[in-house]
Amino acid sequence: NQNHHGNSTNVGVLHSGNHAGKDVLLQKIGGKQVLHQAVDTFYDRLTKDPVIQPFFRSADVQVLKWHQYNLMSIAFHDVPANLDVVSLILEKHKNMFDSGLNEKTYDVVLGHFVETLQGLDVPDDTVAEALTIVRPLRDIFEQGAREATERRKHIKNKQTIVQMIAVGGTAALCAYVGLNYRRSRKTF
Repeated sequence: NQNHHGNSTNVGVLHSGNHAGKDVLLQKIGGKQVLHQAVDTFYDRLTKDPVIQPFFRSADVQVLKWHQYNLMSIAFHDVPANLDVVSLILEKHKNMFDSGLNEKTYDVVLGHFVETLQGLDVPDDTVAEALTIVRPLRDIFEQGAREATERRKHIKNKQTIVQMIAVGGTAALCAYVGLNYRRSRKTF
């Protein structure tokens, strides 16, 4: 799958078309009632985790729970073919990526996901089946972290240029650009 960022990410399992299997998975988990419990427990765990908690400082957790329930209902049932999961996650989490969200954070969240399902007595084979749907999303979090790093580099470069002009005028800026150009030519 390619997104509008031009990168490919393996989230094909979400769009597998195996709707009957996903219906069974939602039922194996315990249906929509258990899914509601899972989302409540999951968010209670996330908002208490010191690694994850900072990402929820200004969030309306009730709204997030509603979105999570809907996303999990779709993921465990029937993902519309026109839903661009990669772009959705990258766009909705952009500020969090800029604040340090990455694949390691995703791993912590995934651990809470597993422990939540286990705490609701979802059988291990069903938890493993659910993981086949959500584990591939980790690649998106790696991508989001890379894009955030690039944005920070771009901002730092702009700040350096502004500082060069403020301190030494355009002559200092020209010298800086020339030096960086020569450095970049040596790496080839």
